[in-house]
Amino acid sequence: MKSMKREAIWYLLPGLAGTMLFYVLPFVGGLYYAMQSDTFPPKFVGFMNIAAVLQNAVFRTALWNTIAFSLVCAPIAVLLALVLACIFRSASAASRRIRAAMLVSYILPTAATISVWKILFGYNSAAAALVSHFANQRIDLLQSEWQMIPIIFLYIWRNVGFFSVLLIAAMQLIHQELYDFAEMEGASALQKHWHVTMPLISPTIIIVFIFSWTGTLKIFKEVYALSGGYPAMNVYTLQHYINNHLQKLNYATVTSASYIFAGILALVFGVIYRLENAAHDFTAN
Repeated sequence: MKSMKREAIWYLLPGLAGTMLFYVLPFVGGLYYAMQSDTFPPKFVGFMNIAAVLQNAVFRTALWNTIAFSLVCAPIAVLLALVLACIFRSASAASRRIRAAMLVSYILPTAATISVWKILFGYNSAAAALVSHFANQRIDLLQSEWQMIPIIFLYIWRNVGFFSVLLIAAMQLIHQELYDFAEMEGASALQKHWHVTMPLISPTIIIVFIFSWTGTLKIFKEVYALSGGYPAMNVYTLQHYINNHLQKLNYATVTSASYIFAGILALVFGVIYRLENAAHDFTAN
């Protein structure tokens, strides 16, 4: 057993070294910039940079937009994935082909997706014409406060299929005898899913929610490809704020904002970790 552990360490060592070199060390080294002024020569200012970032109105707006987008999109994506998983969980040939088609949107390159979205929601698209008709004015869905709508559709379209496949895999591990017993007790289809399926796949649901929530934090590249570094303020995320200050070489602001966001992520993942443990305890009992 010890020899197997030593061999495993050698296999893991390259990945761990890369993680330390490209993630851990830069994260720790960023403390230097977070506690130094942007003046030359730099001066030690302690936590003044972090306080200044917290007081910045643009940062608060970007942080709120990031949180709001995740709170809207992550639950919707998980809920839609659950519905699709319940519909296409069977092992029939048609369901297998549909599940394979669900993954196309997830593996499609971002550039191709953006090109399609510009056609669907661009200035001369049918969607823009429909919204403009009801708003009684010409509206560009990709360059106005309406941009949030196509961004939400983009996130859900790209990720729901992948999440559904993960949930289907978890559902297929449930023994059919449990459903047969519930049916003998007079349970309806909805009751079987609520009392049998949902408790048994709850750990997978939490993992899918983690994927969904972290995915909302990476929507920056799609928004940037559609509207550049300065989109409408309701889709101006924390990544936009960090990227724009990085281009201006404001390292103190960039690192301070990053550490604030890292603290928020650590808090959220701590809550999710406790929920996951509670779900595992529930299924074990």
